[in-house]
Amino acid sequence: MVLLFRYPMKAHTVKAIRDDLIPKVVTSWTAPILDELIARGADVYICAGAVRDTLALHESGLEISIRDFDIGVCGISRDYFNGIMGEFRGTRNKYGGYELSPSHSPKWDVWRMEDTVGLKKRSVPFSLEAVLRSFVLNFNAIALDLRRGTIWDCGALAAFRRRQIGFANHPIVHSRDTFASKAMLLSLRYHLSLSAEMRTFVERNLTQTALRHEATKSLGRCFTIPECLKSS
Repeated sequence: MVLLFRYPMKAHTVKAIRDDLIPKVVTSWTAPILDELIARGADVYICAGAVRDTLALHESGLEISIRDFDIGVCGISRDYFNGIMGEFRGTRNKYGGYELSPSHSPKWDVWRMEDTVGLKKRSVPFSLEAVLRSFVLNFNAIALDLRRGTIWDCGALAAFRRRQIGFANHPIVHSRDTFASKAMLLSLRYHLSLSAEMRTFVERNLTQTALRHEATKSLGRCFTIPECLKSS
């Protein structure tokens, strides 16, 4: 499979997205956590889904409710991170981070970016760009820096404007069945095509088990692989 690398990480200031998204986080029930983390010198990012869905609204007029916030934190020790997550009653998730789940607000999945699963699996040194590359899909490779209001992008803006899901810049590919499932479900949810490279990736790596898991998690229902996408 030939991967095309067209979108190195870029910084953007998209005022509409920044002004829409940041108040939803800093005025939420978890705002004291952000205050504590930033006071300790941590950099805090809203990653992937929430930024992507806000981008969808401002780029395409597509209104999608934000189900959760993926919050990446870097620049603090693991012990301190574990301590503050325990203080705020976070529960461990299978990715090494914590889930914070109020009854009337979108849940938070919070993790130390230095411990990002994809980087650990592939023994890649930590950097913000490496984290975005580990999101594999260009459509998800985006983060909003809460401290500075900057959007960092490894292909999400191009994905929207081209109406096509492909690979992030130099993707750190791992968990192939999971990302094949994510690509297919996102293409259906947002009415986007798959690039030729991504379609090949999906055809080779999609499994019914992974697709069922991702569909149940993201759509709340089971899903069956269409015949046209089943590998021979």
